[in-house]
Amino acid sequence: MTAEAAEKLAALYLTVVKEHVNEERVTKASLEQRGLLVITTSGTLVTLQFAVGALRTRAPSFTVPAPGLALLLASLGLFLVAAVLALIVNLPKAQLALSSDEIGRQLTGDWHHQDAVEVLASLHLSATEVLRRLRDTNRAGARLLVCALAAELTAVTLVGAAVAVILTAGR
Repeated sequence: MTAEAAEKLAALYLTVVKEHVNEERVTKASLEQRGLLVITTSGTLVTLQFAVGALRTRAPSFTVPAPGLALLLASLGLFLVAAVLALIVNLPKAQLALSSDEIGRQLTGDWHHQDAVEVLASLHLSATEVLRRLRDTNRAGARLLVCALAAELTAVTLVGAAVAVILTAGR
């Protein structure tokens, strides 16, 4: 392979890695937005949960049946778990980019004596490391988000069951 062909190939690899890095950053933003949605819906559903309970329990002689109360408390706990997990997804994280130390290492030494392929290869390794870190962060965020959604879905199911128990109490 000629030096010119190797240089073009190295530049192409670097371009592909940069595109993947950009895609991972978009994925990270999407995960954070979905995490905010979980927080919002959990808050709304907890509010509705208390509203339903308040409507049904307005009668002076009404007491919430023990199973209904247990279901409501369990769902409340799960909504809290979902919100906390979603908040963790949205925690500020260290900027996933080359650190100034890494850039400094690349600029010191004999870099001006290297050929273009060597420089591109070094940049490729650095960009690949950024991509690896982004993917690791996104995988962890996705796992937390799935757990948050599972907690929220279970909580919604428990609220439904609790409301059914409360509405049918004493009938």
